[in-house]
Amino acid sequence: VYPYDTLEKSVDVIIDNADRLEKKVHSLLYLNRVEYLISKDREGVMTNMKEIVERVILNSKVIRPDIVIETELEEVYFDGLEEAWQVTVENIIENALRYAATNIHICLTEEEGLSIANDGPCMSEDRLKVLFKPFEKGQDGKFGLGLSIVSKVVKANNYDVSGENTSDGVIFRINRPKRKNNREKVR
Repeated sequence: VYPYDTLEKSVDVIIDNADRLEKKVHSLLYLNRVEYLISKDREGVMTNMKEIVERVILNSKVIRPDIVIETELEEVYFDGLEEAWQVTVENIIENALRYAATNIHICLTEEEGLSIANDGPCMSEDRLKVLFKPFEKGQDGKFGLGLSIVSKVVKANNYDVSGENTSDGVIFRINRPKRKNNREKVR
């Protein structure tokens, strides 16, 4: 007796479930690894975010080749380890690809930091409140760890992250910390 009509279909379902569980375990392990990465001595470590974004886009285009990815990228460096920032950008872009209807717009500037917008459906107010909590799944979400990892990495490096609805979709922003200028203008 095969629960899904044939042996082939039943095996396919088992393989799909095994793949899903493997991804879940990988994310859980990475969530624990983030603690280690952010506790490492990273004094003075800077990451070229333009390189990270370009690399992630190149690797992600095969996921949904029908989505147009537009970029405005400046050479910007963020404080923190490259691996952690790469996973952060991967998680946000994978999320954007999951929900986008036709396009994603990525902007990276020294003044504004990093923003990743998509033209997918807006999020409910309830969803916005728990966006970065672990195990909170979106309407088509996988298992709710990606944005939690994003939040951990961003906060550990003293940056701010937010997600909000726009008139035509959703945008995620990672803002550089506001630095106080102690020098007064002398006239």
